Amino acid sequence: MLIVPCIHEVGFSQHPWSVSPGFLRRELIRLKKAGYQFISIDQLDEALQLPQEQFCPVTFDDGRRGIWLHALPILAELEIQAVFYLCTRFMREGPVPAHEQYSEFITREEARELARRGHILFIAYCK
Repeated sequence: MLIVPCIHEVGFSQHPWSVSPGFLRRELIRLKKAGYQFISIDQLDEALQLPQEQFCPVTFDDGRRGIWLHALPILAELEIQAVFYLCTRFMREGPVPAHEQYSEFITREEARELARRGHILFIAYCK
């Protein structure tokens, strides 16, 4: 079975796209205890060829600030490599659509640091 959690924001906001750090940590621990192996996207093809294994690549969408502040320490603690989908326009202070303005975004330097820490980055220009 394959589960792919896609998280938009980690923090203390009441926004429906945000989860608390405590919730994220509990869910990742729950998945580990249930036998899920955390893999990165680049391991997916190989993993799907194994019989009856459970895999879980963790993904973060948009590159929001809360992933840097709250999710990164949890990922490090649990030794999980994640995939980050980053919107370059949002990162360089470009016009952010109103529906995306519920939290801030990481900086380019923070994105570089994610890569240095072994996470996978997918960079896109978002309209």
